[in-house]
Amino acid sequence: MAEKQQLKKRTRDKEAKITRIIDAMMSLIEIKGYDSVTSRDIAKEAGVSNGLVFKYFPDGKPAILKELGIRCRRDTFSLHMPDKVDFDDFPGFLRTALIAYVAHERKYIHLYWALTAALQSDKKLYSSFEELSKNDHDAMLSFFVQFKNTNIDRVPDQGEFIAQWMFVIDATIDHHLLYPIAFPTDEKLVDMLVDLSLKLWEYKGLKK
Repeated sequence: MAEKQQLKKRTRDKEAKITRIIDAMMSLIEIKGYDSVTSRDIAKEAGVSNGLVFKYFPDGKPAILKELGIRCRRDTFSLHMPDKVDFDDFPGFLRTALIAYVAHERKYIHLYWALTAALQSDKKLYSSFEELSKNDHDAMLSFFVQFKNTNIDRVPDQGEFIAQWMFVIDATIDHHLLYPIAFPTDEKLVDMLVDLSLKLWEYKGLKK
């Protein structure tokens, strides 16, 4: 019993340190910009050693940035909190999630810009992020199939459908934040994304 408790404690300590490293990276990007942040900056901000940063993230900054991008998506869509989601209200969930997504990306715009730039210039990061995204899409699929009145079960390649849908969401929000011309407000953008999503998902509750 004592060994199990020690193992759980070590696991919690490890997870807490990893979270601190990721949070430190997010804060520093907003303050200094991604290119100016060093691993020593991250270690100091997180309150850990520089060696520990590389122990958990051997590839350094790109690996931490990758985890940041995945975590932001999971948090926005509540994948880790299914008990707080009303699976009978797909439109309501979409609206709440997309409002949070736009607000988060606006708040941490430098993080999203850094992630986009890094993915374009670093092939290794892009490949690893794509693999992580695939796993993430699988998690999203098991989450979204629980919603009532959608036809996701009829889609031949559900994982690819999720990936393409998220690409449309991400690209549209990115464009809006960079060039806010088509939509005068974030609310108008969310209205359009919800309507588009309901049609793509063939939501049965849509009014004819």
